[in-house]
Amino acid sequence: MVVDITRHAVEQARERFPELGLSDARWRGLIETEVTEAIDQYRMALKIPRFAMREFDRTRTRIWRNHRERARSMRFLWTDDEQRVYLIDRRHGLERVITVIRPPAADTRQDVAA
Repeated sequence: MVVDITRHAVEQARERFPELGLSDARWRGLIETEVTEAIDQYRMALKIPRFAMREFDRTRTRIWRNHRERARSMRFLWTDDEQRVYLIDRRHGLERVITVIRPPAADTRQDVAA
């Protein structure tokens, strides 16, 4: 399995988890490890997991391409402790990490409105 991590995913991880203070290289390593573990342990879904939704997300749980075609290769994966959720695109033997999501329950930052 090949895990490709987009620059966007690393930037989102740094922005959404500033308390970890990781360099880009360390973020890439952590993301690769967590994505591989989630796939190995079948922690994945076609829809965003309920624990990761904010109130405004409840109406848009599926991922669409071009606003009309369901993206069948997209998956949500999450860490064992449900602290991070990854949106990946699984095609042609490649796991491409698109973005990193911080679930509301994991968000303890004071500067973020609930």
